[in-house]
Amino acid sequence: MKKCACLILIILFLSFCILSMAAYALAKGEETVDKGAKESTQKSEQKIEDVDLEVSEVTIPARIYLNKKVTIPIVIANNSQEDIEGCTLTVDAADGSKTSQTFLFAKDSRQKVELKWVPLKAGKIEFRVTLVGPKNIQESNAKNNQFIKEIDVIAPATKAK
Repeated sequence: MKKCACLILIILFLSFCILSMAAYALAKGEETVDKGAKESTQKSEQKIEDVDLEVSEVTIPARIYLNKKVTIPIVIANNSQEDIEGCTLTVDAADGSKTSQTFLFAKDSRQKVELKWVPLKAGKIEFRVTLVGPKNIQESNAKNNQFIKEIDVIAPATKAK
């Protein structure tokens, strides 16, 4: 009986030690995860300076027709030494159409985006392309982030009766 009680006490003591070590390891692991998450949050909240995002080229076709799909090539650039995540390119026209795309922009790079657009109104339409970075960047030249042009959308000729 004494042997059995002694064996039970040893098992309880070893269980206590194992559980204590597991709890300690788990607490250390959570501390490491919390520290990593905190560092990641601080890094993403840091201001990134001397960034220059640019809408460098927009090629508008000579003739654009009402209700006919047109492809408009747009070249955008990240003229900085930082990779920038969360850049948004927005294209909107005074006919009510609007589209946006968000992406990662590698440092010192250019990207060509092809916009497919179907004009919904004829006549003079203001066409606007805007490139913005995330809130944590400080632009060195925000004047080159936008392209605005008034374009003429041609209505199809009506047939005389």
